[in-house]
Amino acid sequence: MLVVEILEGGSHGKRRERVRDKTQQMTDYLIGIGPAFVVGYLTLVQLLRYRNFDRIALLPPPKSDVDATLIISISQQTDFPFLVRKALEFGLFKSYSIPSISKLLVATTQLTEHTSRRYDDTDIILAQ
Repeated sequence: MLVVEILEGGSHGKRRERVRDKTQQMTDYLIGIGPAFVVGYLTLVQLLRYRNFDRIALLPPPKSDVDATLIISISQQTDFPFLVRKALEFGLFKSYSIPSISKLLVATTQLTEHTSRRYDDTDIILAQ
């Protein structure tokens, strides 16, 4: 039910009524499309859930460090890349906060001029 608040003064009440009509239309639209979005999302999750697991399961059992690294990199890159990136950032933050290391980095200008290189080097070390 649409509640219309008509004020005295003519067209101002009609303008408010149109705004409430548009708001009601938008609410009805969102209520109608919401369940379809949820069902679509759940279907997509169900279809993609075991994709990486199956990809790893098809690999032969790891016989060397290279094989194990491949499995770890698949898992890191696809299952939780956000957490891996945050772990890298936290590791850099933690190591740079040690006074002896930060003094050394400042003295050698590795922290001020080559920051992205230090970040990339640490990323490569963590990826290995």
